[in-house]
Amino acid sequence: MNRFCTRCGAPLDPRSGRCPRCAPPQELKAAPGWICPACMRENAVSDRFCTACGKPYGFIAPTGTKAGRASRRWMIPVLAGLVLILGLGIWFVLSHRPPSDLTGRVAERIEFPRGSVPTDSAGVPASDQPASRRPNPEEELPSGALETAGSEAPAPTAEPEEAPAPNEEPTINEAPAPHEEPTPAEVPAVNEEPTSTEAPASNEEPTSTEAPTSNEEPAPAEVPADIDVPAANEDPSPAEEPIPAEPEYRLEEVPLNSLSPSARFGKVYYHQEEALPFPTSNDWRDVETPGHLASRPRDADGNVFTFGLHMDGPELGPYSITFDLAGAYDSFSGWCILPENKARDNDSVQYSKYFQIYCDGVLVYTSDTMKRGVPSSSFTLDVRGVNTLTIQYPATEGPNDLAVLCDAVLTRNVPVNE
Repeated sequence: MNRFCTRCGAPLDPRSGRCPRCAPPQELKAAPGWICPACMRENAVSDRFCTACGKPYGFIAPTGTKAGRASRRWMIPVLAGLVLILGLGIWFVLSHRPPSDLTGRVAERIEFPRGSVPTDSAGVPASDQPASRRPNPEEELPSGALETAGSEAPAPTAEPEEAPAPNEEPTINEAPAPHEEPTPAEVPAVNEEPTSTEAPASNEEPTSTEAPTSNEEPAPAEVPADIDVPAANEDPSPAEEPIPAEPEYRLEEVPLNSLSPSARFGKVYYHQEEALPFPTSNDWRDVETPGHLASRPRDADGNVFTFGLHMDGPELGPYSITFDLAGAYDSFSGWCILPENKARDNDSVQYSKYFQIYCDGVLVYTSDTMKRGVPSSSFTLDVRGVNTLTIQYPATEGPNDLAVLCDAVLTRNVPVNE
Protein backbone atom coordinates (compact mmCIF):
# COMPACT_ATOMS: atom_id res chain seq x y z
CA MET A 1 0.00 0.00 0.00
CA ASN A 2 1.26 3.49 -0.89
CA ARG A 3 2.39 5.73 1.93
CA PHE A 4 2.42 8.92 -0.15
CA CYS A 5 -0.06 10.39 -2.62
CA THR A 6 0.77 9.64 -6.28
CA ARG A 7 -0.69 13.00 -7.36
CA CYS A 8 0.63 15.58 -4.89
CA GLY A 9 3.15 13.60 -2.82
CA ALA A 10 1.46 14.28 0.52
CA PRO A 11 1.52 11.49 3.19
CA LEU A 12 -1.66 9.36 3.23
CA ASP A 13 -3.94 8.77 6.22
CA PRO A 14 -2.80 5.41 7.72
CA ARG A 15 -6.40 4.45 8.65
CA SER A 16 -8.44 5.33 5.54
CA GLY A 17 -5.66 5.42 2.95
CA ARG A 18 -6.91 8.77 1.61
CA CYS A 19 -4.94 11.85 0.74
CA PRO A 20 -5.92 14.85 2.87
CA ARG A 21 -5.39 17.13 -0.14
CA CYS A 22 -6.73 15.18 -3.10
CA ALA A 23 -9.54 13.39 -1.14
CA PRO A 24 -10.12 10.34 -3.43
CA PRO A 25 -8.75 7.02 -2.08
CA GLN A 26 -5.42 5.83 -3.36
CA GLU A 27 -6.37 2.18 -3.45
CA LEU A 28 -9.66 0.85 -4.79
CA LYS A 29 -11.18 -2.56 -4.37
CA ALA A 30 -11.64 -4.72 -7.46
CA ALA A 31 -14.96 -4.04 -9.19
CA PRO A 32 -17.29 -6.99 -9.87
CA GLY A 33 -17.08 -8.64 -13.28
CA TRP A 34 -19.72 -8.79 -16.06
CA ILE A 35 -21.72 -11.72 -17.45
CA CYS A 36 -21.88 -12.35 -21.18
CA PRO A 37 -25.57 -12.34 -22.33
CA ALA A 38 -24.80 -14.80 -25.16
CA CYS A 39 -23.12 -17.66 -23.27
CA MET A 40 -23.72 -16.55 -19.59
CA ARG A 41 -19.99 -16.64 -18.84
CA GLU A 42 -18.64 -14.41 -16.03
CA ASN A 43 -15.70 -12.22 -17.11
CA ALA A 44 -13.35 -9.87 -15.29
CA VAL A 45 -14.03 -6.15 -15.28
CA SER A 46 -10.91 -5.53 -17.34
CA ASP A 47 -12.02 -7.93 -20.12
CA ARG A 48 -13.51 -6.10 -23.10
CA PHE A 49 -14.51 -9.36 -24.88
CA CYS A 50 -15.97 -12.58 -23.56
CA THR A 51 -13.31 -15.18 -22.84
CA ALA A 52 -15.65 -18.02 -23.91
CA CYS A 53 -17.45 -16.84 -27.07
CA GLY A 54 -15.64 -13.63 -27.98
CA LYS A 55 -18.71 -11.38 -27.82
CA PRO A 56 -17.86 -7.73 -27.00
CA TYR A 57 -18.83 -6.04 -23.72
CA GLY A 58 -22.37 -4.60 -24.01
CA PHE A 59 -23.57 -7.22 -26.53
CA ILE A 60 -27.39 -7.73 -26.49
CA ALA A 61 -28.57 -11.29 -27.17
CA PRO A 62 -31.36 -11.71 -29.83
CA THR A 63 -34.81 -12.77 -28.75
CA GLY A 64 -34.73 -16.22 -30.28
CA THR A 65 -31.40 -17.26 -28.80
CA LYS A 66 -30.92 -19.51 -25.83
CA ALA A 67 -29.95 -16.61 -23.59
CA GLY A 68 -33.03 -14.60 -24.68
CA ARG A 69 -35.36 -17.50 -23.98
CA ALA A 70 -33.75 -18.12 -20.57
CA SER A 71 -34.31 -14.50 -19.56
CA ARG A 72 -38.07 -14.92 -20.01
CA ARG A 73 -38.35 -18.48 -18.71
CA TRP A 74 -39.58 -17.32 -15.32
CA MET A 75 -42.57 -15.46 -16.81
CA ILE A 76 -44.53 -18.66 -17.69
CA PRO A 77 -45.10 -19.96 -14.12
CA VAL A 78 -45.83 -16.44 -12.89
CA LEU A 79 -48.58 -15.85 -15.48
CA ALA A 80 -50.05 -19.32 -14.88
CA GLY A 81 -50.22 -18.66 -11.15
CA LEU A 82 -51.98 -15.30 -11.66
CA VAL A 83 -54.60 -16.87 -13.96
CA LEU A 84 -55.25 -19.67 -11.47
CA ILE A 85 -55.70 -17.22 -8.57
CA LEU A 86 -58.07 -15.05 -10.63
CA GLY A 87 -60.23 -18.06 -11.61
CA LEU A 88 -60.49 -19.26 -8.01
CA GLY A 89 -61.57 -15.80 -6.90
CA ILE A 90 -64.36 -15.55 -9.49
CA TRP A 91 -65.63 -19.04 -8.59
CA PHE A 92 -65.71 -18.22 -4.90
CA VAL A 93 -67.72 -15.00 -5.43
CA LEU A 94 -70.30 -16.62 -7.71
CA SER A 95 -70.79 -19.72 -5.54
CA HIS A 96 -71.42 -17.73 -2.34
CA ARG A 97 -73.86 -15.11 -3.76
CA PRO A 98 -77.56 -15.75 -2.77
CA PRO A 99 -80.07 -16.13 -5.66
CA SER A 100 -82.33 -13.33 -4.37
CA ASP A 101 -79.60 -10.78 -5.04
CA LEU A 102 -80.22 -10.90 -8.83
CA THR A 103 -83.79 -9.51 -9.01
CA GLY A 104 -84.88 -8.91 -5.41
CA ARG A 105 -88.13 -10.86 -6.06
CA VAL A 106 -89.16 -14.48 -5.53
CA ALA A 107 -89.06 -16.51 -8.72
CA GLU A 108 -92.25 -18.53 -9.22
CA ARG A 109 -93.13 -21.10 -11.87
CA ILE A 110 -96.31 -23.06 -12.54
CA GLU A 111 -95.92 -26.50 -14.01
CA PHE A 112 -98.83 -28.19 -15.83
CA PRO A 113 -98.91 -31.78 -16.98
CA ARG A 114 -98.04 -32.32 -20.63
CA GLY A 115 -101.15 -32.04 -22.89
CA SER A 116 -103.32 -30.35 -20.22
CA VAL A 117 -105.00 -26.97 -20.74
CA PRO A 118 -105.53 -24.48 -17.86
CA THR A 119 -109.25 -23.86 -17.10
CA ASP A 120 -111.23 -21.75 -14.69
CA SER A 121 -113.45 -22.95 -11.80
CA ALA A 122 -116.37 -23.71 -14.18
CA GLY A 123 -114.21 -25.90 -16.47
CA VAL A 124 -114.06 -23.38 -19.34
CA PRO A 125 -110.64 -23.40 -21.10
CA ALA A 126 -108.62 -20.22 -20.72
CA SER A 127 -108.30 -19.88 -24.52
CA ASP A 128 -112.14 -19.67 -24.93
CA GLN A 129 -112.49 -16.94 -22.29
CA PRO A 130 -112.20 -13.22 -23.00
CA ALA A 131 -108.96 -11.55 -22.09
CA SER A 132 -110.56 -10.00 -18.99
CA ARG A 133 -111.64 -13.44 -17.69
CA ARG A 134 -108.54 -15.47 -18.43
CA PRO A 135 -106.94 -16.77 -15.25
CA ASN A 136 -103.73 -15.15 -14.19
CA PRO A 137 -101.13 -17.79 -13.27
CA GLU A 138 -99.64 -15.45 -10.72
CA GLU A 139 -102.99 -15.02 -8.86
CA GLU A 140 -104.52 -18.53 -8.83
CA LEU A 141 -101.79 -21.01 -8.05
CA PRO A 142 -102.55 -24.64 -7.18
CA SER A 143 -101.22 -25.76 -3.82
CA GLY A 144 -97.84 -27.44 -4.02
CA ALA A 145 -97.05 -25.92 -7.46
CA LEU A 146 -94.93 -23.06 -6.15
CA GLU A 147 -91.18 -23.27 -6.22
CA THR A 148 -89.63 -20.44 -4.29
CA ALA A 149 -86.05 -19.39 -4.92
CA GLY A 150 -85.64 -17.71 -1.48
CA SER A 151 -86.47 -18.66 2.06
CA GLU A 152 -88.88 -15.75 2.60
CA ALA A 153 -91.41 -14.46 0.00
CA PRO A 154 -93.96 -11.68 0.32
CA ALA A 155 -97.64 -12.80 0.38
CA PRO A 156 -99.59 -12.00 -2.84
CA THR A 157 -101.80 -8.98 -2.55
CA ALA A 158 -105.56 -9.63 -2.47
CA GLU A 159 -107.49 -8.20 -5.40
CA PRO A 160 -111.23 -7.50 -5.44
CA GLU A 161 -113.40 -10.30 -6.82
CA GLU A 162 -114.89 -9.81 -10.27
CA ALA A 163 -118.57 -10.12 -11.06
CA PRO A 164 -119.64 -13.59 -12.27
CA ALA A 165 -120.34 -14.23 -15.90
CA PRO A 166 -124.05 -14.34 -17.07
CA ASN A 167 -124.02 -18.11 -17.59
CA GLU A 168 -122.11 -18.77 -14.38
CA GLU A 169 -124.04 -19.78 -11.26
CA PRO A 170 -123.18 -18.05 -8.00
CA THR A 171 -121.24 -20.09 -5.49
CA ILE A 172 -122.24 -20.53 -1.87
CA ASN A 173 -119.56 -18.14 -0.60
CA GLU A 174 -120.61 -15.43 -3.02
CA ALA A 175 -124.23 -14.93 -1.80
CA PRO A 176 -126.28 -16.77 0.85
CA ALA A 177 -129.39 -18.76 -0.22
CA PRO A 178 -132.83 -17.21 0.48
CA HIS A 179 -133.87 -20.05 2.73
CA GLU A 180 -130.63 -20.04 4.74
CA GLU A 181 -131.19 -19.24 8.38
CA PRO A 182 -128.88 -16.90 10.26
CA THR A 183 -126.19 -18.51 12.29
CA PRO A 184 -126.33 -18.41 16.12
CA ALA A 185 -123.48 -15.93 16.08
CA GLU A 186 -125.62 -13.48 14.13
CA VAL A 187 -128.96 -13.87 16.05
CA PRO A 188 -128.75 -15.13 19.63
CA ALA A 189 -131.21 -17.76 20.80
CA VAL A 190 -134.09 -16.89 23.14
CA ASN A 191 -133.02 -19.24 25.88
CA GLU A 192 -129.37 -18.38 25.61
CA GLU A 193 -127.85 -17.20 28.84
CA PRO A 194 -125.65 -14.14 28.87
CA THR A 195 -121.97 -14.89 28.51
CA SER A 196 -119.40 -14.16 31.17
CA THR A 197 -118.22 -11.13 29.25
CA GLU A 198 -121.65 -9.43 29.62
CA ALA A 199 -122.13 -9.95 33.39
CA PRO A 200 -119.81 -11.44 36.01
CA ALA A 201 -120.77 -14.72 37.68
CA SER A 202 -122.37 -14.74 41.10
CA ASN A 203 -119.35 -16.41 42.70
CA GLU A 204 -116.81 -14.08 41.09
CA GLU A 205 -114.98 -11.93 43.59
CA PRO A 206 -114.79 -8.21 42.92
CA THR A 207 -111.39 -6.84 42.02
CA SER A 208 -109.39 -4.74 44.43
CA THR A 209 -109.87 -1.65 42.32
CA GLU A 210 -113.68 -1.69 42.75
CA ALA A 211 -113.99 -2.09 46.53
CA PRO A 212 -111.56 -3.53 49.09
CA THR A 213 -112.78 -6.40 51.23
CA SER A 214 -113.16 -6.14 54.95
CA ASN A 215 -110.12 -8.32 55.72
CA GLU A 216 -107.74 -6.59 53.28
CA GLU A 217 -104.86 -4.78 54.93
CA PRO A 218 -104.16 -1.20 53.86
CA ALA A 219 -101.07 -0.67 51.73
CA PRO A 220 -98.06 0.72 53.58
CA ALA A 221 -97.19 4.33 53.12
CA GLU A 222 -94.60 5.11 50.50
CA VAL A 223 -91.12 5.92 51.81
CA PRO A 224 -88.98 8.49 49.97
CA ALA A 225 -86.21 6.96 47.91
CA ASP A 226 -83.47 8.93 49.69
CA ILE A 227 -84.27 7.35 53.11
CA ASP A 228 -82.59 4.01 53.81
CA VAL A 229 -85.04 1.76 55.71
CA PRO A 230 -83.59 -1.52 57.05
CA ALA A 231 -85.47 -4.75 56.46
CA ALA A 232 -87.56 -6.31 59.23
CA ASN A 233 -85.15 -9.25 59.73
CA GLU A 234 -82.02 -7.23 59.19
CA ASP A 235 -79.92 -6.47 62.25
CA PRO A 236 -78.62 -2.92 62.59
CA SER A 237 -74.94 -2.70 61.78
CA PRO A 238 -72.71 -2.21 64.82
CA ALA A 239 -71.02 1.10 65.29
CA GLU A 240 -67.53 1.23 63.81
CA GLU A 241 -64.82 1.30 66.44
CA PRO A 242 -62.28 4.11 66.03
CA ILE A 243 -58.88 2.95 64.77
CA PRO A 244 -56.16 3.86 67.23
CA ALA A 245 -53.61 6.25 65.82
CA GLU A 246 -50.11 4.92 65.30
CA PRO A 247 -47.57 6.34 67.74
CA GLU A 248 -45.14 8.89 66.39
CA TYR A 249 -41.41 8.37 66.80
CA ARG A 250 -38.41 10.64 66.80
CA LEU A 251 -34.75 9.93 66.10
CA GLU A 252 -32.53 10.05 69.20
CA GLU A 253 -28.74 10.33 68.94
CA VAL A 254 -26.60 9.10 71.83
CA PRO A 255 -22.88 10.07 71.73
CA LEU A 256 -20.56 7.20 72.55
CA ASN A 257 -18.61 9.22 75.12
CA SER A 258 -21.80 9.61 77.19
CA LEU A 259 -21.97 5.83 77.82
CA SER A 260 -19.95 4.07 80.47
CA PRO A 261 -17.89 1.14 79.16
CA SER A 262 -18.75 -2.27 80.52
CA ALA A 263 -15.21 -3.59 79.99
CA ARG A 264 -11.86 -2.31 78.74
CA PHE A 265 -8.29 -3.49 78.36
CA GLY A 266 -5.73 -0.69 78.19
CA LYS A 267 -5.88 3.07 78.68
CA VAL A 268 -8.66 5.03 76.95
CA TYR A 269 -8.07 8.64 75.91
CA TYR A 270 -10.98 11.09 75.39
CA HIS A 271 -10.45 14.03 72.97
CA GLN A 272 -12.90 16.83 73.90
CA GLU A 273 -13.00 20.31 75.36
CA GLU A 274 -15.56 19.52 78.07
CA ALA A 275 -14.27 18.20 81.37
CA LEU A 276 -15.01 14.58 82.23
CA PRO A 277 -17.13 13.72 85.30
CA PHE A 278 -14.48 11.33 86.63
CA PRO A 279 -10.77 11.66 87.53
CA THR A 280 -8.35 11.54 84.60
CA SER A 281 -4.62 11.11 84.13
CA ASN A 282 -2.52 11.49 80.98
CA ASP A 283 0.23 9.18 82.23
CA TRP A 284 0.37 6.46 79.58
CA ARG A 285 1.59 3.95 82.21
CA ASP A 286 -1.56 4.44 84.32
CA VAL A 287 -3.91 2.23 82.32
CA GLU A 288 -6.64 2.21 84.98
CA THR A 289 -7.30 5.97 84.83
CA PRO A 290 -8.70 7.43 81.58
CA GLY A 291 -6.81 10.16 79.82
CA HIS A 292 -8.22 13.51 78.73
CA LEU A 293 -6.92 15.63 75.83
CA ALA A 294 -8.76 18.93 76.43
CA SER A 295 -9.18 19.97 72.80
CA ARG A 296 -11.39 19.09 69.89
CA PRO A 297 -9.81 16.70 67.38
CA ARG A 298 -8.79 18.20 64.04
CA ASP A 299 -7.60 16.31 60.94
CA ALA A 300 -4.92 17.27 58.42
CA ASP A 301 -7.52 18.92 56.12
CA GLY A 302 -8.64 21.30 58.93
CA ASN A 303 -11.98 19.55 59.74
CA VAL A 304 -12.90 19.96 63.42
CA PHE A 305 -14.88 17.24 65.27
CA THR A 306 -16.77 17.37 68.58
CA PHE A 307 -15.05 14.51 70.40
CA GLY A 308 -12.89 11.45 69.83
CA LEU A 309 -11.24 8.51 71.59
CA HIS A 310 -8.46 5.96 71.13
CA MET A 311 -6.87 3.12 73.16
CA ASP A 312 -3.21 2.88 74.13
CA GLY A 313 -0.91 1.39 76.76
CA PRO A 314 2.70 0.59 77.67
CA GLU A 315 2.76 -2.57 75.55
CA LEU A 316 1.83 -3.41 71.96
CA GLY A 317 -1.64 -4.58 72.93
CA PRO A 318 -4.14 -5.33 71.66
CA TYR A 319 -6.25 -2.78 73.54
CA SER A 320 -10.05 -2.69 73.50
CA ILE A 321 -13.11 -1.04 75.06
CA THR A 322 -16.62 -2.62 75.21
CA PHE A 323 -20.07 -0.99 75.59
CA ASP A 324 -23.33 -2.76 76.56
CA LEU A 325 -26.09 -1.83 74.04
CA ALA A 326 -28.77 -4.41 75.09
CA GLY A 327 -30.26 -4.34 71.57
CA ALA A 328 -31.72 -0.85 72.11
CA TYR A 329 -30.05 0.93 69.15
CA ASP A 330 -30.45 0.89 65.38
CA SER A 331 -27.21 2.25 63.91
CA PHE A 332 -23.66 3.22 64.84
CA SER A 333 -21.70 5.82 62.85
CA GLY A 334 -18.46 7.77 63.17
CA TRP A 335 -15.20 8.95 61.55
CA CYS A 336 -11.63 7.64 61.43
CA ILE A 337 -9.09 10.49 61.25
CA LEU A 338 -5.35 11.18 61.49
CA PRO A 339 -4.96 14.11 63.96
CA GLU A 340 -3.37 17.26 62.60
CA ASN A 341 -0.47 17.19 65.11
CA LYS A 342 0.34 13.57 64.18
CA ALA A 343 0.24 14.37 60.47
CA ARG A 344 3.22 16.72 61.00
CA ASP A 345 5.05 14.19 63.21
CA ASN A 346 7.55 11.67 61.92
CA ASP A 347 5.52 8.89 63.56
CA SER A 348 2.95 9.20 60.76
CA VAL A 349 5.70 8.39 58.26
CA GLN A 350 7.34 5.51 60.10
CA TYR A 351 4.18 3.85 61.49
CA SER A 352 0.52 3.35 60.65
CA LYS A 353 -2.49 2.42 62.75
CA TYR A 354 -6.11 1.22 62.34
CA PHE A 355 -8.93 0.01 64.59
CA GLN A 356 -11.62 -2.67 64.31
CA ILE A 357 -15.28 -2.85 65.48
CA TYR A 358 -16.92 -6.06 66.75
CA CYS A 359 -20.69 -6.64 67.28
CA ASP A 360 -21.39 -9.50 69.68
CA GLY A 361 -17.84 -10.80 69.08
CA VAL A 362 -18.14 -10.68 65.23
CA LEU A 363 -15.85 -8.39 63.22
CA VAL A 364 -18.05 -5.99 61.19
CA TYR A 365 -15.71 -3.10 60.31
CA THR A 366 -11.99 -2.37 59.84
CA SER A 367 -10.93 1.25 59.42
CA ASP A 368 -8.41 2.60 56.93
CA THR A 369 -4.74 2.29 57.85
CA MET A 370 -3.97 5.84 58.89
CA LYS A 371 -0.63 7.48 58.06
CA ARG A 372 0.55 10.69 56.46
CA GLY A 373 -1.45 11.47 53.30
CA VAL A 374 -4.46 9.25 54.09
CA PRO A 375 -7.72 11.32 54.29
CA SER A 376 -10.43 10.93 56.94
CA SER A 377 -13.21 8.40 56.25
CA SER A 378 -16.71 7.86 57.70
CA PHE A 379 -18.75 4.69 58.34
CA THR A 380 -22.28 3.63 59.36
CA LEU A 381 -23.13 0.20 60.81
CA ASP A 382 -26.44 -1.56 61.47
CA VAL A 383 -26.54 -2.55 65.17
CA ARG A 384 -30.21 -3.60 65.51
CA GLY A 385 -30.40 -6.44 68.04
CA VAL A 386 -26.70 -6.07 69.01
CA ASN A 387 -25.95 -6.51 72.72
CA THR A 388 -22.21 -5.66 72.95
CA LEU A 389 -20.11 -3.26 70.87
CA THR A 390 -16.29 -3.55 71.05
CA ILE A 391 -13.63 -1.17 69.63
CA GLN A 392 -10.19 -2.78 69.39
CA TYR A 393 -6.71 -1.56 68.37
CA PRO A 394 -4.59 -4.50 67.14
CA ALA A 395 -1.05 -5.07 68.41
CA THR A 396 1.10 -3.15 65.90
CA GLU A 397 4.19 -0.95 66.15
CA GLY A 398 3.71 2.78 66.70
CA PRO A 399 1.39 5.02 68.71
CA ASN A 400 -2.31 4.21 68.54
CA ASP A 401 -3.35 7.89 68.36
CA LEU A 402 -2.54 7.83 64.65
CA ALA A 403 -6.10 6.48 64.16
CA VAL A 404 -8.69 8.30 66.31
CA LEU A 405 -12.42 7.41 66.37
CA CYS A 406 -14.33 10.73 66.20
CA ASP A 407 -18.01 11.75 66.61
CA ALA A 408 -19.12 8.15 67.28
CA VAL A 409 -22.93 8.24 67.69
CA LEU A 410 -25.59 5.59 68.39
CA THR A 411 -29.13 6.25 67.02
CA ARG A 412 -32.55 4.82 67.86
CA ASN A 413 -36.27 5.64 67.37
CA VAL A 414 -38.19 6.54 70.54
CA PRO A 415 -41.87 7.62 70.96
CA VAL A 416 -42.51 11.35 70.88
CA ASN A 417 -44.10 11.42 74.34
CA GLU A 418 -41.02 9.89 75.99
